[in-house]
Amino acid sequence: MLAVLSTAGLIAAVSVYLASFAGLTLGPESNTAQWIIGFFAGVAVLCLPMVLVEYDGALSDRKLFWRRFAESRPKGSILALKISGAVALVHSILFAVLTRDGSPDVIQGQYVLNQHGTVQRVISEMEYLSLSGWEVRFFASFWSYFYLFVTLYWWFPAVRGKPGPYE
Repeated sequence: MLAVLSTAGLIAAVSVYLASFAGLTLGPESNTAQWIIGFFAGVAVLCLPMVLVEYDGALSDRKLFWRRFAESRPKGSILALKISGAVALVHSILFAVLTRDGSPDVIQGQYVLNQHGTVQRVISEMEYLSLSGWEVRFFASFWSYFYLFVTLYWWFPAVRGKPGPYE
């Protein structure tokens, strides 16, 4: 069940990422707060059982956790996670640079870059739409990373009770 839910989350996150190129934004006109909360809640719901399962000490030793993770997953899983993480990191840097640590917003009918309630500058509608797309890609790239992680974890569970080469 958790494997299916994590796969659905991964597919949804990648779909949101791709939809950002077709104009999906997080602006007030899109009313997307519910699905943003849903994506974050989904990751939390799927990660909590994993933490409970792995709490036997592997989580305290990061290298041991990743060794255990890699040994029971298909080849290329760790590489896919590293690439996905790098994509998310690049998107966060690009988004921060493009928005100057602000966020595209509409205040009193004007498109602005807003930084915690302070208007950094007024922007054009075209800039607003472009930066809003980058904002969606920023979130969706991280969702994709975390959903890929839990998808790999739940589809390919480690064999318990059998000591691995690193134990």
